[in-house]
Amino acid sequence: MQNIPVYKAEPHLRRLAHDSLRQLARRGRLVRFKNNSQVITQGQIGHEIFIVLDGRLEAYIHSNGRKERRLTLATLHSGDIFGEIGAEGGQRSASVCTVSPSLCAMVPSSELAEMREHDLQLQALLALTANARNRHNTQLMAQALFNDIYTRMIDLLMSLATVQGPRTMPITERITHQDIANRLGCSREMVSRLLKDLERGQYISRRKDHTLVLHPPLPVAW
Repeated sequence: MQNIPVYKAEPHLRRLAHDSLRQLARRGRLVRFKNNSQVITQGQIGHEIFIVLDGRLEAYIHSNGRKERRLTLATLHSGDIFGEIGAEGGQRSASVCTVSPSLCAMVPSSELAEMREHDLQLQALLALTANARNRHNTQLMAQALFNDIYTRMIDLLMSLATVQGPRTMPITERITHQDIANRLGCSREMVSRLLKDLERGQYISRRKDHTLVLHPPLPVAW
C-alpha cells in the first residue's frame, strides 16, 4: 500500500462520473495497492469507505470451514464505491482484493456521514448502488438454490463470450478454472471435470493463449 499525493491522481478524479464522488474522494487519502492485495476483510470492523479511481478489484465472501470456498460477488472498476456496509464501526460483510494494481480513495466514515447529510446527489448514488447490489446478490442466491452447478457454469461462460459466428463464441478474458470456481462458489476440481467433458464433446476449445472458445449449442444438462 502506497500513499499518493492528490495532485498526481487528479486525472483519475476528473474521470469520475459524479461531482459528488470527486468531492468525497478529495476528503480521503489516496492509496495505491499492488496486484493481489487484500483491501478489506470479511468480518473485520470498518471505519472507512473506498472509491475506485483506477484498476480492478473483486468483492467476495468466503466460508470458514477447513477447506475455504470463495464466491465472487462483483468486479469493481473506476467509479465504484465499496466498504460502505460496516463503515461506521460494523463488521465488513465481504472481502475485497485487487486483481490488478489499483488506485483508491480511502475516506473516513465521518467524512462520508457529513457529506451525505447535505448532498442529495450522493444520497441518490449510494441508494442506487445499494439497490443494484441487493438485486445482484438476490440473483446469485436464486441461482445457487435453484440451478445445478453445470447450468450456472454454462450461464457464466455464455455471459463472458462474444458472438463471432453461428458456432463460434470466444471468451477474450483469460479466466482460470479457479476464477470460474470462485464465481460459482464450487471447487476447482468440479470446474475442471465439467470443462474437460465439454472439450471431449467438442463444445469448447482452447486457443494458444489459453482463452476458451464456445461452440454452441451447448448441452442443456450434464
